[in-house]
Amino acid sequence: MVYEWYNVASSGKGELASKDSNDENERWYYADKDGKLKSGEIAKINGKYYGFYPSQESDKIDETTKAARAFAGLNRLKVVSGKVDTVYDDVVDADELDDLLDNGKSSDAPKGDADYSYVNKDNETVRVWIMDDPTNTYLVNTSGNIQKSKTSGVKDGNDCYYYVDSDRHVILYTDNKVLKTKDNSDITVNGNSLSELVSGLKAAGVDIK
Repeated sequence: MVYEWYNVASSGKGELASKDSNDENERWYYADKDGKLKSGEIAKINGKYYGFYPSQESDKIDETTKAARAFAGLNRLKVVSGKVDTVYDDVVDADELDDLLDNGKSSDAPKGDADYSYVNKDNETVRVWIMDDPTNTYLVNTSGNIQKSKTSGVKDGNDCYYYVDSDRHVILYTDNKVLKTKDNSDITVNGNSLSELVSGLKAAGVDIK
């Protein structure tokens, strides 16, 4: 079966977003040989994962939204059995990161109060924000590809780092890529990876879901 990517301005008919049609916005869509659009799902395409808005027929989305388009950037969404159930926010930036973090502690991440902080081997402070519900948080690059297993951190525009597990969930956010600690620290982080940071935090009594 042949599938194709399309970069188009929606006609506003069928599954495509009517608001994009009215505004003449161009978006990425993905369709099979019969013209059936991918919508409302996380799909593996050519070895990479992409997310797509639900169609306009979904009761989770109204006709003015960008139905069936591919996600891009940082998104908050709920996925149930591989289907996109709800899109909470598709334009999350650093100033809105408090919506993603535990109890909204970082109102202006990474300047807000972190969930935990410690000193690394270079005597620099490492601040850590913990996702309240990682299953609702995905990191999508500008090409629409959902990031997976970014265990050494993905740098953002604020010189901070997202950490993504093998299930494509964003687990932690830090303001320093050097996570390893000295031998005599209150917390022991043996390296600079997600698993080593999680192990160190859990051993220090930090609750991570």
